[in-house]
Amino acid sequence: MVELPLPWLAGLLAWPGVVVAASHLRLETERLRRLAVVSAAGLLGASIALAFAAHADTASPGGPGGGGSPLFRLDALSEPLLAFAALLWLVTVAVTPRASLNRAGIGRTALATAATLATFLTEHPVLLAGLWIASIWILLAGLAEPEHRAAWRVAAVHLGLSAVLFVAGATLVSLSPRTGGGAGSAGTLLIVAAVLIRNGSLPVHSWVPEVFERGRLGPAALFSAPQAGAYATAVLIVPRAPDAVLRTVALLALATCVYGAALALVQDDARRAVGYLFLSQSALVMAGLDCTSGDALAGGLCLWLSSGVAFAGLARCLLVVEARRGRLSLARLNGGYEWMPLLAASFLLLGLACTGFPGTFGYVATELLVDGAVTGFPLVGFSVIVAGALTGLAVLRMYFALFCGRHEPSPHLQLVPRERIVFTALAAILLLLGLVPQPLVESRRLAAEQLLQRRAEATEDPGPRSPFSPDSAHEQRDDQEHGDQPVGGEDREQAAVGRRALVAVDPGRAEEEHRPAYGGSNEVGPAIKRRQEGRNRHREQGHRREVLERASGWESVRPRELVRIHEAGDARGHHRRPAVARQDVEQRDLADPAHRSLFQKRDVDSHGHEQCGQ
Repeated sequence: MVELPLPWLAGLLAWPGVVVAASHLRLETERLRRLAVVSAAGLLGASIALAFAAHADTASPGGPGGGGSPLFRLDALSEPLLAFAALLWLVTVAVTPRASLNRAGIGRTALATAATLATFLTEHPVLLAGLWIASIWILLAGLAEPEHRAAWRVAAVHLGLSAVLFVAGATLVSLSPRTGGGAGSAGTLLIVAAVLIRNGSLPVHSWVPEVFERGRLGPAALFSAPQAGAYATAVLIVPRAPDAVLRTVALLALATCVYGAALALVQDDARRAVGYLFLSQSALVMAGLDCTSGDALAGGLCLWLSSGVAFAGLARCLLVVEARRGRLSLARLNGGYEWMPLLAASFLLLGLACTGFPGTFGYVATELLVDGAVTGFPLVGFSVIVAGALTGLAVLRMYFALFCGRHEPSPHLQLVPRERIVFTALAAILLLLGLVPQPLVESRRLAAEQLLQRRAEATEDPGPRSPFSPDSAHEQRDDQEHGDQPVGGEDREQAAVGRRALVAVDPGRAEEEHRPAYGGSNEVGPAIKRRQEGRNRHREQGHRREVLERASGWESVRPRELVRIHEAGDARGHHRRPAVARQDVEQRDLADPAHRSLFQKRDVDSHGHEQCGQ
């Protein structure tokens, strides 16, 4: 993670800033749209360039033009999110129908994009709270027309409560950063509540379909697709929240996922069905982010990008259809496929990408999520399968109702060139990432490892560390997994020696019992692998001393779990033959003056038991 250089930050925010300034001039709408399309394309290119530069370590705080800002940073989590926000802006301004376009709306889309970029570039709680309020204000401004007052009231009540909770939680968290005190824990819980309300999780979900049905579809989709709640979860909740809180949020998210997909299947209004589809997809992302498995977390991060792009394209497809044919009911077959086959095919592909259809990036993301979480949390796998089936049925029902059926002799239904380009590009992106997913998946794995490492650091015992214990947080979690109380100080030193003695006696059993605490998969990333290699080197350096200690009768240093594991091993016939081990050590090391006195003070009786001399 590096602080973002100020020239890069200014360059990113300048693209939407130019459009916001131009929206206050007397430019005709189509000229302003062209300026917004060019600016969005430029922002997309700059975001991709910045991501590659950061990945290659060419961007540094001391770059040209000044140092980095301490409030803004760029890490593995944020690298693809910048291009993600730019792509959403480009899709919004390129395919919005002319009848729904005005200068104020184009300015709001640029302002919303700038707020999203700033959100993805910071993890400071107070700054995130300010951007949280800004994004809500932009949405409410888009719903301010008299015909949308009902949707405005519902959104204002729910999102206003979300903003109040987030501000209070961010204030408490910033006052007690990374502590286990009551203020920090209370702040985390308030942020959790704010995120659940914004994402529309059960039981506070009613505002989402209401805004999609009675409000403006464009602003609602642009507000929902980036999933700022998922980002707040990743940077504020995952590193701080206890396991019980994460498990509770995951259960609520899974229930919302299945519930939203089921309700989308029975809706007669297309907009309301799209709103419920968003509920289901955002809840599935939350379920992935609230897992403590590296693969499951990486799957949630991949699903975040896949569902965001697919949902934004799906909403724009519906908006284009409504601009040509008006509001359509899903209770009958409306036809029109022969005049817009590209739009129909794009709608079907984007919808199936939300279900994890093979060949799309959604399939890769869903597989990662299920494979990583099913071992420790089997309910995830069952819920994802059920939600995917219901979502697929809902998408097919919408496709047949909107495009199939009766013949519609209306040439005005044909797409314009810019719409063809955008929808073809969205479908190609999802297919290309589904066929060649490795670069983006590796980026998401690295981001997941960094989040889990921050979580481990936040939960680490601040007490004295032992030279025998290079990773005390891992060892303390292992003690809790096997039913022992957390250890600290001298007890932790004894536990460390005992674990390495177990490695000397039965390496296979030690590897099984003391696997990495992040769980879920045997594949680990480079950061965890380097930490494991360091621990292995430490064990090898201390191997000789540990075996000598064990041979000299220091039985008191073994923890309760070592005794239990050894008893279980003896019950299966895995005998340790301690006398033979001591004889081997004595023959190899008796000539060493540093250890000669140790062997001179020890006697071994005929049964192989140890008796230490005075």
